[in-house]
Amino acid sequence: MRTIDRSSFRDASGQIPFSTRLQAVLKEGLGWQAEVQAQEDIARRLAKVFGDDYVLIRNCPMPTSNVPVPLILIGPIGVRVMMTTALRGTYRSKAGQWMTLGGGGTFKSSRPNLASRLRLFEDAVRRFITSKGISLPEGEPVLIVARPETYVENIKTSLRVVLADGVENFATSLMQLRPILSPAVVEDITRALGGPKDEPPIETEAVQAAVPVLPRSTAPTVPAALVAAADPDTREMPDAPAGPVEGRRRLTRKQVLLLVLLGLANLCVLGALVVVVVTDSLVGG
Repeated sequence: MRTIDRSSFRDASGQIPFSTRLQAVLKEGLGWQAEVQAQEDIARRLAKVFGDDYVLIRNCPMPTSNVPVPLILIGPIGVRVMMTTALRGTYRSKAGQWMTLGGGGTFKSSRPNLASRLRLFEDAVRRFITSKGISLPEGEPVLIVARPETYVENIKTSLRVVLADGVENFATSLMQLRPILSPAVVEDITRALGGPKDEPPIETEAVQAAVPVLPRSTAPTVPAALVAAADPDTREMPDAPAGPVEGRRRLTRKQVLLLVLLGLANLCVLGALVVVVVTDSLVGG
């Protein structure tokens, strides 16, 4: 299965920087990190079942929605709009309502309404694909529960609920359906929803240039490979003019200030993450 991640909070290498992670927690709440981990776990499990003729697009932005669609599965069997949840507890989806089981043994309305949100995702994706001239049959949005201790009762709704222990069975059942899309149409839909971004090739020269050798007015040119291989604490420039070594190695005021600011930023980020993890553990417990 090919995976295309269009997440705005990931950098070019696919990682989530500390600063972005902190901003997302402050914006989305303490449960954001658990939701991200749930999506990654489910995507990994799906990839073990589906072959290369399937594409999973993660966090796909839609022109008509402020919230990206968490998961879109595209393959011969059609298009499935899906979302994961890391919620704990017992829930009920009934006739468009989303309810949670309270302490008194009765269900009460709960926010956000995952059933309603998933249906909005489904409609947004279908309208967008239709606007590209591609006709699709009516789909069945899928809610995948990530935690094994969580149970969702589905009553009279147009969505499908997949519990944590049934992810692989769900994927296998999809592959047994009659194919309705050709490989060309699958690629057309993939491109319409964003498709893989062309990343510029990494050149060897550019990587070597990342460790520049400062020019000296009177010193002979030293090959970059020789400088990189030498011990930074003991290497000496050949035929370098006599002079105070301290003057050549002393940090500038801007460099010292930058190091101090980076140290303070790292301390703030680590402190915030500790608070998030401790709070999440207390809430989860």
